Amino acid sequence: MLATEDGAHGDGVICGRGRIHNKPVALYAYDFSIQGGSLSEKNSKKIVHTMQTALRFNCPIISLMDSCGARISDSVDALVGYGNILRTNVELGGKVPQISIILGVAAGGASYSSALQDLVLMGRNNSYMFSTGPDVVATSVGEATSKDELGGPFVHGTQSGLVHLVCDTELQTLRAARCALHYLPQNSQRTPPCTVFVDKGLQTHLRTCIPVDMDEPYDVKPIIQDLVDQFSFFELSPTYATNIVTGFARVGGYSVGVVANQPCHLAGCLTSDAAIKASSFLQLCSRYNLPIITFVDVPGAIVGTEAEVHGCSRHIVQLLRSYVQASNVLKITVTLRKSYGGGHIAMASKQIGAQIHYAWPTAQFAIFSASCYARIMLRNEPIEVQQSKSLEYCERFLTPLLAARRGYIDDIIDPATTRTRLIQDLNFYYFDTQHHSS
Repeated sequence: MLATEDGAHGDGVICGRGRIHNKPVALYAYDFSIQGGSLSEKNSKKIVHTMQTALRFNCPIISLMDSCGARISDSVDALVGYGNILRTNVELGGKVPQISIILGVAAGGASYSSALQDLVLMGRNNSYMFSTGPDVVATSVGEATSKDELGGPFVHGTQSGLVHLVCDTELQTLRAARCALHYLPQNSQRTPPCTVFVDKGLQTHLRTCIPVDMDEPYDVKPIIQDLVDQFSFFELSPTYATNIVTGFARVGGYSVGVVANQPCHLAGCLTSDAAIKASSFLQLCSRYNLPIITFVDVPGAIVGTEAEVHGCSRHIVQLLRSYVQASNVLKITVTLRKSYGGGHIAMASKQIGAQIHYAWPTAQFAIFSASCYARIMLRNEPIEVQQSKSLEYCERFLTPLLAARRGYIDDIIDPATTRTRLIQDLNFYYFDTQHHSS
């Protein structure tokens, strides 16, 4: 244990090792009671040593953030310390899970280090994350702002998406970190942990869960919860880009990553934020060998001037790239309803690497909807002609049979048997994975 010149033990950082779920983890915690938890040259070396220990032992590392940033008295030495920490964050990336828990202030380099980690969790009260505080902002650019407005839980949980989960209390935040580790392997060389599960049987109610009106919104989360193991869905970024859902779950006891369009928000359209959120999550799953299950109900990408200005196409292409690059894990796609245009391609189609693609009988694969077809292709025709040709368009194109006949999907399945099919596929995948690793 280091001591500062004024005798403060630990020099503002506490480091150590322990066990979670009876598995080893490394951790370090900033101590705000000692010089505001500021980073010095000495305690930066403690942090880097702890991070390197996690890498040597191939175990996860958890950081508890409560730091005002670099220690002014250490000047450039503190900046060098942050540089070493950030470099080590990058070196650990994709090798061992890194979880940052913000329980106070994460300012300056502490915020950068958090942003480089796999998961960021934050307490709702008195927790902030920013590159520099309100006083410096006011001095530098003349903007009067508060800590909450600059980097509070609402900003990063809902607007920026930097924080994956905001919890009401510090205890809940710590428990959420423990829960997240329950889905992840110790390192990227291992398969995710598996647990026992309770059979749910035939789920006949799923046959009628999709509205008859194709434009009627519905909540996809109850469908996800029905298809995964009981109480196993652990949603990430629930208030950011709510038109897409991401999270960990278990299916047949196996850890998986879940991505789903959310029809009750923006009709499930792909937006820049939704693509960023899903892409980041897919990369996390790929790094730690989690199979990916995608539930599709997408009318396409969001359109309009604002979408183009924000580079929506660039972000959707990144989502597509993330699916393609996740070639080391099993990817299963289940199309629930709409699968239109570029959204069809980007949302885990077989063309970008899904090994298995199922469709429910309510699925529709097309360039666009019947109503869009009528408005664009038949805009000069009488209403009667539009209606009859729209019906013909539906019968000819808006059916999963066409995609099945051409081999673009593997099967049109009974929704009630979806969970059984997913478990069978995961059993086959894990048997094959273990066979090749033995």
